[in-house]
Amino acid sequence: MPKMVAAECIKLKRNSILSIVILGSFCSVVLAVIQLLGAEGTQRGFQELNDGVIWNNVTLFFPALLTLMAGYTINREYMDDTLKNNLVVGVTYRKMMVAKIITNFLLMLIVAITNFGITVIISEILGYTLFSILTNFFRTIMTSFGCYVSVLPIVLLASLKRNNYLGDAVLAFAAGICGIFVANTKLVNIYPITASLAIVHYNSKLSLYRAGWGCVSIIIVFMISIVILMSGRNRDVGSAQS
Repeated sequence: MPKMVAAECIKLKRNSILSIVILGSFCSVVLAVIQLLGAEGTQRGFQELNDGVIWNNVTLFFPALLTLMAGYTINREYMDDTLKNNLVVGVTYRKMMVAKIITNFLLMLIVAITNFGITVIISEILGYTLFSILTNFFRTIMTSFGCYVSVLPIVLLASLKRNNYLGDAVLAFAAGICGIFVANTKLVNIYPITASLAIVHYNSKLSLYRAGWGCVSIIIVFMISIVILMSGRNRDVGSAQS
């Protein structure tokens, strides 16, 4: 499996999907800056900026971007007609998908770290005092991870046929938008997209967060992803061409 993951990372050199996703995460930070500077009567600082970035990541950008990234890397096997070659040399569809999931998890970490780094840099430019760096870094990583796990079922279902990833990125974007309407209700704890907000207690002024329920929600979605992956039979060459 490590060799397969390494091979997947090498394949990324042939496309620019990671750069596109990082650009999208940069847009999340820019939007947070505009929202913060445009709001009147609100406190401005590093904490408020990072909170805005996390909110934009969870509800607007990351569900769609992570789905697009994972879906695209999987769809390349169809586009490049390499899926059947993997099957011929004994690499099952299931093993390939596990390698893709691990690789995209690593890519998610790169995007999240870059996203936080951009937030820190812009905070410095704006003259904000940096504090609780590790805590805010953890919150960024945790919410990014929650978004990734939340869209895994969508990614796995999209992988069953070629060229499904664009439509599923739109679906993931819609799921993120729905998170806006549940984020200030008790549903924030169980709605997969927003469950990570409950885990990190995103808004300290709200008492409705239940980190335990948030963890349960993420675990359930992850288990559903495993079921989807394990229940799908290994692809044969014929299905790979469909």
